[in-house]
Amino acid sequence: MKKLLITLAALMLCLTCAAAEEETLYPAMGENGLYGYINADAEWVIAPQFDGAGAFRGDYAAAWVLPEGADPEEWYDLDCEGVIDRQGNWMLEPEYTLVAGQSGGWFGGEDAGIWLVYCNADMALDEEGFLLTKEGFFDIPTGTFSGLKWGAVWHWCSDSRLIPVDDPETGLSGYADRSTGEMVIPCLYYSVDPANFNDGVATVALSDEDGNETSPWHLINERGETIPLPEGWQSAYANQFSCGRIAVVNPDGLWGYADGTGSIVIPAQFAEAYEFCDGFACVEFAEGDMGYIDTDGNVLARGFAWANYCFYNGYAEVRLSGTNGADKVTGWINTAGEVVPFMDSDRFFPISPDRMWMRTAANYSAPWHLLDGEGNILTAEPVYLPEMEPIAFESGLQAVCNAERKWGYIGLDGQEALPFIYSDAEAFDGELAWVRLGDRVGYIDRSGNEVYMWDDPIE
Repeated sequence: MKKLLITLAALMLCLTCAAAEEETLYPAMGENGLYGYINADAEWVIAPQFDGAGAFRGDYAAAWVLPEGADPEEWYDLDCEGVIDRQGNWMLEPEYTLVAGQSGGWFGGEDAGIWLVYCNADMALDEEGFLLTKEGFFDIPTGTFSGLKWGAVWHWCSDSRLIPVDDPETGLSGYADRSTGEMVIPCLYYSVDPANFNDGVATVALSDEDGNETSPWHLINERGETIPLPEGWQSAYANQFSCGRIAVVNPDGLWGYADGTGSIVIPAQFAEAYEFCDGFACVEFAEGDMGYIDTDGNVLARGFAWANYCFYNGYAEVRLSGTNGADKVTGWINTAGEVVPFMDSDRFFPISPDRMWMRTAANYSAPWHLLDGEGNILTAEPVYLPEMEPIAFESGLQAVCNAERKWGYIGLDGQEALPFIYSDAEAFDGELAWVRLGDRVGYIDRSGNEVYMWDDPIE
């Protein structure tokens, strides 16, 4: 009986959690010409009341209200943005300019990062012509606004509660708590750029009274305490602790790796060493060739003329011969150290261990083919990928553009899933995707049905 009650209680808890999962809300224009938010069934959840609205990040979204008589095309420079919650209440009044950043990039991702906050109206130039302003941040997970009190906020968010900020008077750097907006580690450092904490470790350099670098790059913990390395060893600029390891260099200029206590766990032996990613690190051997090691220092593969500094989605790009120009031969290896037979191209982008985009020419605007894990082409015709948008089939469908400059969606098999009829299209967010069809914009579902559309003529 006791086991039955425990099982029922666990089941009820699961059902409660599922019911409590927040639905995706989509910014949309109402009949009054203002913006609010609908759900996947095109029901209004937040009534149309804003001059503009952005996508929700966690429990918050950026929205804006234009000053009377303002040009709608210039809203970005008008300090008219704020942050709302899921009920449409202002959490940060629309008196600021917000910078959202890219998903998974600088600002820590959609639901785990920040908005950079500042005011254009407060900007001025100092006597030497440098821009003066104060910045702050709005933390997505906690809903905390720090206030505008720093000369700069370094927005490479990590897994730490701490974020690097600069003192507006001295220009020195320290760390503030994202959840409270308060300083935790004083602004003492010559530079922390872009040294976020990762797994409790960051790389910093000290400064003298005149703002000059006075010490080697070294390691600190989240209390601001120095993590001691052996005498004469040091870290380096933009060096990240990952997979329990960080690259460090000895007095003779040879690189090895330390753990989170500062103990050397992979002896100094490399001409150059980079951070660990997916369990492997790129190194340059003393003999001049490049390759990869695991966290114990075992060699996965070597002998390459050049190697990308990290693995990404199961692959690493290498040059099998040549160093630059026409003599280079590009290849790929997997996490087993095997060379994968992809055809030669100037640009690949792996999205999973069995799918990869390949650019068809050495041209930024060239179209791409989708390949499988054996290097076979899956797309019948090359397609153009969206800029500043996901290209990893996060919903099982991917927005792409054909040679006629019409947008549609393909599946992981590379075949057309939704027709190429749109003049613009974005990735699916939950059940819906935003599209433009002529002078109308709005949302479609995964079957291509129009869920909610409104007029938006192109001038």
